[in-house]
Amino acid sequence: MGFEMRSTLKKLLLAGGMVAIGAVAWAQVGPYMTNPVTMMFLTGTGATDQSTPVAPANPLPVTSGVPSSAASAGISSKTTGAAAAASLVLKASAGNFYGAQVNTGASAVWVYLLDVTADPGNGALVGCGTGAHAAGCIVRWYQVPANTTFPIGESPPLAMTNGVVLVCSSTGPFTETQSATCEISGEAK
Repeated sequence: MGFEMRSTLKKLLLAGGMVAIGAVAWAQVGPYMTNPVTMMFLTGTGATDQSTPVAPANPLPVTSGVPSSAASAGISSKTTGAAAAASLVLKASAGNFYGAQVNTGASAVWVYLLDVTADPGNGALVGCGTGAHAAGCIVRWYQVPANTTFPIGESPPLAMTNGVVLVCSSTGPFTETQSATCEISGEAK
C-alpha cells in the first residue's frame, strides 16, 4: 500500500485497498490479509515539505467552527411574511449573502439580488461590474417562471458592499418594474 500527499492536498494516491482516518489505518493487500498503514500529513511547501506521522500525541491538524448560541455567531433570516411583496431587505449595511427562496405567483418575474441598502424602486439598474455603482448595483438576476419555488444559494457567501436586497420585477434584466407577486425569504450576515 502506498500513497503520496502533497501540501496543496491536490493529489492523494491510494493503491490496493481502503484507508481510514486515524493514527493507524488498515489496507487489504490480499484476499485474507491486512497490514497496518501509518497515516502521514505534510507541512511546508515545495522543497521544504516534511512528513509527520499522525499519532495521539501528534493529531492531524484540523480546524472547524465551534457551534455557538451567540447572536453574533449566526446568520439573520428574514421573510416577507404572509403577503406577497415586491422586495425584501435582508441587510441594510455591508455584509454577506448566503441564500434565499423566492416563491412566485401567477406571473413570471425577474428576481434581482441587489447590493443596495433599500429597494431603489422602478427604473434602470446598473451592473456591479460597470464601475459606476457607488450607491449599489445588481449582483445577480434570474428569470423565474410563474408558480415556482426558486432557491438561491451561495457557497461561499457573496460579500456585499452596501447591503442585501432581493427584488421581484416584471421586467428585466436591468430595469426594475416592481411586481408584488413574490414571497421571499433569505439569509444574510
